[in-house]
Amino acid sequence: MIDLGDLRSRHPELAEALAQALSHHGAIALGRRHAPGVELSISIDGETIREALSWSPTTPEHALMVDARRATEEAAECVALAVVGRFRQWRIVRRLQPGESADWLLVDEAGQRIVLEISGTDSGPFEPRVRQKRGQSALASSRGRPAVSVVRFLEPQAMLEDRIASDVP
Repeated sequence: MIDLGDLRSRHPELAEALAQALSHHGAIALGRRHAPGVELSISIDGETIREALSWSPTTPEHALMVDARRATEEAAECVALAVVGRFRQWRIVRRLQPGESADWLLVDEAGQRIVLEISGTDSGPFEPRVRQKRGQSALASSRGRPAVSVVRFLEPQAMLEDRIASDVP
């Protein structure tokens, strides 16, 4: 089970307030259609894994305080960071800034740098978003190995691809 409220234990480098905000947005995006315990279908480098998601539900009033697009984007970051923490044990180094062509700089267990580009959609098309993000993460490859994660909340589903860019179709 992946507990979105447990994000900081997987990534202690995150400030508590940021981990809580990401988890809150995750609860908003998932709570639009799902209850805790819903199954997330995760494709990691082409292999499909199914894992239950857990989170603390939020109230409809609290959800109204957040822009829906922002909630979706930050919820995607929450899910993606939870997935890389659970299945890859990557460690956050820092948030990348606009213009750096990805969202997060991480390191793997061997200390190799990874630039992770994350995207989320509530119900929009999945594959075109994956292709777009592959290209974007390749631009950041000078900072580390490119990786991509896309999350869609309708089903919910997620993908993580951390192969070398030339290995990706």
